[in-house]
Amino acid sequence: MYSASFLKKLKMISDFQKSKPMVWFRGHSDHNFKLLSGLYRMNFRKLDDYISTEQSFYNMYLHYGHSLHKTSDGSVNNFV
Repeated sequence: MYSASFLKKLKMISDFQKSKPMVWFRGHSDHNFKLLSGLYRMNFRKLDDYISTEQSFYNMYLHYGHSLHKTSDGSVNNFV
């Protein structure tokens, strides 16, 4: 069903994750794209607006992010 090269990459990722408590990946389909946080793609004029928005995003992650991290047996990892 999947190509050998794709399965090899999945194994590399799996092996890497075994040595790390938590792994985050963020990327683009094209390495020429600039990697910018969504926060910095917003056009706020005041620093306070960036700070309050970042705090809001962080709080949403703390409250809801765990639901995206399920273990292989289907249970949820509660990191908070």
